Amino acid sequence: MKILTLGNSHAIDAMTMLYEVWQKQNPGAALTLGILDYSGCPIYKHNRFTREQRPAYQYYKLNNAIYNETGKWQVNGTQKASDRIPEEWKTKERIEPTDPGWVLFDGWTIDEALKDEPWDFVVVQQMNNYAFFPEHYENGELEWHIDHILKTVSSTPKLAFHNTWPNPMDE
Repeated sequence: MKILTLGNSHAIDAMTMLYEVWQKQNPGAALTLGILDYSGCPIYKHNRFTREQRPAYQYYKLNNAIYNETGKWQVNGTQKASDRIPEEWKTKERIEPTDPGWVLFDGWTIDEALKDEPWDFVVVQQMNNYAFFPEHYENGELEWHIDHILKTVSSTPKLAFHNTWPNPMDE
């Protein structure tokens, strides 16, 4: 299973725990996770960065990991984008998030992440400060975002929406 999420720190929280649930439901099955993170980023800003092809994101990746019988994550295969790992990171066993196997890449675009793997799922998310307001979903930005994902990704993924709790700025 290969899952990419385009979001912010809430995506990091959700995805770094997802593989523990995955292991219980799918023991021995490989899982690849990608998190494209720009903290505090609403959908309209993701779209602006996409239109500009701005390398504004941190890309966390857990590639082909299997939870083995000893209760440890075993990472199989190699990172497809290993040429983008800075030398000082190659000596570290892990990068934030602090779970084994995660690698952090800096300076990615949305399109690069969408093309990095044949994703089974792509998860989109709205910034929690905007989650409460319908106008942030009715302004065409979400539709443009989804349209761009489907035109760019190198597979035919299912789309999911990570619903964060509402946190209105003015209330």
